[in-house]
Amino acid sequence: MSEKPGIGKIVPNSFQTPNVLVDEYMRYLLPNEVKCYLVVDRKTLGWLKREDNIALSKIVEYAGINIETARTCMAELCLYGLTVKTGENDPTKNYGDQYALQFDENLVNLDGLIARHSQRKEKSVSRMAKIRSRIKTDPTLLDSTTPPTLINSATPDSNQQDHPDSIGKSPQKTLSKDTIKSSATPKNKRLLGTQATPTTKRGDALDWLLQSGDQLAHQKAVQELQQRFERASGLNPKWDSVKDGWLDFTGFLIEKDALGETIEKFYAWFNQDKFRKDNNLWMKPERYKFWWGQAFPPAKVETSIKVKAEPTPFELAVLRRGSGA
Repeated sequence: MSEKPGIGKIVPNSFQTPNVLVDEYMRYLLPNEVKCYLVVDRKTLGWLKREDNIALSKIVEYAGINIETARTCMAELCLYGLTVKTGENDPTKNYGDQYALQFDENLVNLDGLIARHSQRKEKSVSRMAKIRSRIKTDPTLLDSTTPPTLINSATPDSNQQDHPDSIGKSPQKTLSKDTIKSSATPKNKRLLGTQATPTTKRGDALDWLLQSGDQLAHQKAVQELQQRFERASGLNPKWDSVKDGWLDFTGFLIEKDALGETIEKFYAWFNQDKFRKDNNLWMKPERYKFWWGQAFPPAKVETSIKVKAEPTPFELAVLRRGSGA
C-alpha cells in the first residue's frame, strides 16, 4: 500500500481482521500461531484476495520465527480450521502453498482448541505440583543445584531465535564414550546400543529439579552438543521430533562427535560451496547424513595382496612336458 504525503506507516483500517479472532480464538492459540494467522490475513485480505500463495520463508520473515515453528503453526491452524490450505506449491514457480482464512465458523474446531488449551494447562499444573513437592521434601535443592541451560526454542509457543552474531562462537567440546552411553535417549538407543536415560522436555525450565545429578550432567552434555549444532548451522530444529528425524539425528551427532567429526568441521567444509551455503535453510537430517559422508569420506585402505596370474598356454605345455603327461 503506497503511503500518502504527510501520512505515516501506522494507518487505521489498513487490512481487515475477523473480530472473532480476538473475541473467541486468540485466548486458546499460541503466540506464534497468532502471528502466522495474521500473516495469512495480511497476504489475503490485505491485498483484497480470498487466497494466496504464501511461502514458508515469507512467514518466517514477517512473524520473526524459525522455519520449523512456521511449519508447525501453519499445520495447527489448518488442523483446527482457522486457515485452509487450498493448493500445493507449484515447483515450477515455487511461490509456496496456497492458503486462505476460514470464513465458515462452523468449520472451526473451537472445541478442539479449548481441549488442547485445557490439556496444556493441566500438564503445567501437574508438573509444577511435582516440583513444589520435591522442593518441600528437600529445600536444599534451591541452594545447591544450578539448572542446566535448556536449548531449542523451536516449540510453537516460543518466541526466541538464535542471533546470527553468535554462530560459531561456542567452545568445542568432544563427548567421551561414557557420556555417549549415558546420554542416549529412548529413540536413539537403537543407534548406540546402550541403556537410555530420561531427558528434560524442551521448554520445561524447572524439570531439572525432578532429575538426579548424573542425569543432569549427561543431559547437559547432549544439550551443549545441540547448542553447538544450532550455532554452527543457524537452524533451530525440534530435537524431540520423531517424524522429522531430529530425535534420531541427535544420536548420529553424538557418534560423529566422539570420532572427532565435529559439527564445526562439517560446516567449515560445507560452507565452502556457495550453493550449499545458500540452501542451508532447507537442510534435513537425511541431507546432513548424505553430506556428512562427503565431508568425512572413509579412509582408503591399501591392500598388498598379490593375485596370482593365470599361466599362459606355453607355460602349461612346459609343465605338462616336465611332468611326463
